[in-house]
Amino acid sequence: MLRAALADQLRLDHGETGLLAQLSPHEFASCHWETQPPFQAMPLAQRMLSRIQHPLITLGTLTLRPAASIGVAIRLSGDENAESLLRRAASAALSVAARGKNQIVFFESGQAEAEARRLTFAHTLLDGIEHGRCTLFFQPQVDMRDQRLLSISAEALRRWRQDDGSWSLAEDFICQAEAGGVMVPLGN
Repeated sequence: MLRAALADQLRLDHGETGLLAQLSPHEFASCHWETQPPFQAMPLAQRMLSRIQHPLITLGTLTLRPAASIGVAIRLSGDENAESLLRRAASAALSVAARGKNQIVFFESGQAEAEARRLTFAHTLLDGIEHGRCTLFFQPQVDMRDQRLLSISAEALRRWRQDDGSWSLAEDFICQAEAGGVMVPLGN
């Protein structure tokens, strides 16, 4: 019901030069053939974001107001196909999602490489968890003066088995795991 109401709102910005498609339960694609970047693309994206943020439905005392990340990709050349354009827009939307909702970002060339690194890291981490390359170490709290244990508690440390057999963790490991959406499997 919420998606149908949202789609109805988004259709208002699509005339004969636009197309709205639902790609997944949480993703829509909007294509406009006559938009001249960036002068028309940004106001169009702002209108769409405003429509998305507008309360769509009220259930009792609860008003449902969706949030969104909008990625914008502009066609660069005549030989570019719809799939590559959609991939670039999705990459922009994913990059804005890390900064919070209700923002608009235009695709930049570095985003595709960053997204590829993020996906590669997520795949490597999930594969490593499955194959025992990721483990938990417990570090007791010790009084440095007399080497006596301070309590029966310990700090839990995640470690990754390196190719040489040592256990360590990259400095940005946790940030990459969060960006890759793999914190739950890592925690489990």
